[in-house]
Amino acid sequence: DVLSTMGSPAAVNAALPRVVNDKELPSLRLASLEYLSKIDLTPLPEDKKVQYFLGVAQVLEQQLVRWYTKEDDLLKAKSGAAASGPMGGYDGGMGSAMMGPGSDMGSMGTDMMGPSGDGAYSGGSDAGGFGSGGYGTTPAKKKAIDTQTWDTRLARRSVNYVAELAHIALDGKPLQNAKPASTTAKAILAIKIPDQLAPQASKLLEAVENFQTIVNDPARITNVSSLLGEVEAPIETIMDLVRAIPEFKVQYPDYKDGDELATVEEEKPVEAAAPAAEADAAAAAAAPAAAKQ
Repeated sequence: DVLSTMGSPAAVNAALPRVVNDKELPSLRLASLEYLSKIDLTPLPEDKKVQYFLGVAQVLEQQLVRWYTKEDDLLKAKSGAAASGPMGGYDGGMGSAMMGPGSDMGSMGTDMMGPSGDGAYSGGSDAGGFGSGGYGTTPAKKKAIDTQTWDTRLARRSVNYVAELAHIALDGKPLQNAKPASTTAKAILAIKIPDQLAPQASKLLEAVENFQTIVNDPARITNVSSLLGEVEAPIETIMDLVRAIPEFKVQYPDYKDGDELATVEEEKPVEAAAPAAEADAAAAAAAPAAAKQ
């Protein structure tokens, strides 16, 4: 919040390297990206504009992959716990999968998140309001809060924050049809990045919008496994686009082509144990037969 009031070159020069550095704490990178998205970066020299675009692309790809991987791990742990019995109330609630040791992402972005899984800008599939089906003959649209488990909404909330930050950085808006997030900032597509990078930025923006559309569709997303299943291909598309950006592999030489996400299996319903009353009745019925033997 303090940085958002500062547009000085010193503040910009302090934030930019943190966005670019893929070894930096994710929470610090995202905070720096949120700050820079509020600033007119047109005066930056061309090499700094290139670094900024590469940093935005890399932090987007990195955070999407980390989110997917952690949510997949949590889903597997939850399935194992369900198969072997209850684990003291654990039910996959650590679904804000950006959080690493020390709460990597911590409370970052919580002020941007709605109560049911959308970022603050999105309104998205959970938005209420007039015209949503209370009057006339138009049926009410499904809302995520009505169809999704709470850990699914939490997982969407985490990844919506990252996707919206990237969208703002690219074109100034959190979503395709949203209002600009700032009246003074200039996004990547407006600050005259080199001609060979502009088409890559536009393609990446389209891929982010496609990802957001899927994540915020309550008809397609009902639980965490369906969420991961639906976004696997869109995230891999983003990965491919990011790694195809000229100069990306120069800035980030550790990245390799051909990386793929693990495919998530659909959740299988777990048969509930017989209620205690039914078990007692079965035992009582079996007792006389056992006595005769």
